[in-house]
Amino acid sequence: MELPEEKKKPKLIGEYFKTDNLAGPPMVRIYVGSQRRLWVLPEEALCDRVKFFKSTFQGGFREGNEKVLELPEDDPVAFGYSLNHILQGWARADDINKLGDPEAVSMAWCRTWVLADKLGCPNLSRHVKTNYFDHLSNLSLGKKMIPPAAAQYLYENTSEPCELRETLVRVAVDTYEAFDCCCEDRMRQWSESAASHPKYLSDIMALLKSRLLKNPPTKDVCEKHRK
Repeated sequence: MELPEEKKKPKLIGEYFKTDNLAGPPMVRIYVGSQRRLWVLPEEALCDRVKFFKSTFQGGFREGNEKVLELPEDDPVAFGYSLNHILQGWARADDINKLGDPEAVSMAWCRTWVLADKLGCPNLSRHVKTNYFDHLSNLSLGKKMIPPAAAQYLYENTSEPCELRETLVRVAVDTYEAFDCCCEDRMRQWSESAASHPKYLSDIMALLKSRLLKNPPTKDVCEKHRK
């Protein structure tokens, strides 16, 4: 019994390059980012795996006639990571984590999530959420704050429900609860992060309130704040 088209497993990548046509398989060009970073890719491999590409290149649009797609608002690092996952079924978290700078790493993970959502790739979204959370979990407490620009970007480019929003909120609350209240510099950084987007702050406050209602604080007030 033949499987429905949407349930058929795509061919292995090497199969797409097997052809009797000396010109090779049909290829498409995808330009990503403001600098128009170019990828030249087998059309069939993309369309077999992602409905977004299938509708773009085979749906009667101009991109399908020209075999060219422009993604100026997306990030080349995010696209490269997503492409590896789409074509291979996996991608290395280190390709993003190796960026080093905490803000650059967080921005790259958030941009990859937004791109996965645009492409309609839920498996990629789950992969991003897991790897980003693992990355944050391995950071020291002082570096675990979500960079304001990353939180703002995610909230401005996603809508509810959004699992990565929930992850960032949970990390923010966990970090807050782990702080020594006398560490004013960390509290200032945390506050700047939480205030980066009104809905982000609202979500954080809602989770904090929920936790406080379930588990009222029992610790004594520290000496600095004892009256």
